[in-house]
Amino acid sequence: MSPSPPNVAHRKSWLSWIRVSEVVGVLALVIAALGFWDNHTEHRLAERDRIAAEQRASAAPAFILTGAARSEGDRIDLRPTHDDEVIQSQTFYFPTAVRPDSVQTTGAARIEASWCEAGLRKLTHRTDAGDLRAPIGIATTYLVDGDTRTDQSIYDVGYRLEPRFLRPDRVVLEGLSVIRRGVSGDLRTAVDALYHARTGKAP
Repeated sequence: MSPSPPNVAHRKSWLSWIRVSEVVGVLALVIAALGFWDNHTEHRLAERDRIAAEQRASAAPAFILTGAARSEGDRIDLRPTHDDEVIQSQTFYFPTAVRPDSVQTTGAARIEASWCEAGLRKLTHRTDAGDLRAPIGIATTYLVDGDTRTDQSIYDVGYRLEPRFLRPDRVVLEGLSVIRRGVSGDLRTAVDALYHARTGKAP
């Protein structure tokens, strides 16, 4: 058999190169399609998880703290209204005029009179009529159904002044009541604004 003419061999070589490039192109398209599908699937799953988490959060009962005075008013023990909610940590914000810095706790949920007694004594007079109260912002991190959630709310701390001989009046804590739930933004600012609206005094 006589060898193929040079132009025929060149044509066969060119056709082989075309076939290889077609295969490579098809493979590239397949890989790109698989990558797109994988990214689309991940995005869809992430979106589904986000929607499910939002639905669980919206369906969850409201997080509200209750408080009971202990140790003759030296502290208020806090607990959520629902037993399946477990408090992990809390940050407390008093009006700046009462206490300018925040207080943080882990585990033992409570409000102690020692945190705020100096400020409350300074701002309260024995002649003040009615139940004494002071707003407090509480930021709580808690667990429910295995999810970690946060809540920012403002409460009123009820208290009274107990006169003492030759010593400053004792601040006796009496209870806790919720004022505003789901506070967004800076909790300290919200507490100071409420304090100012009640008293007319600057934070």
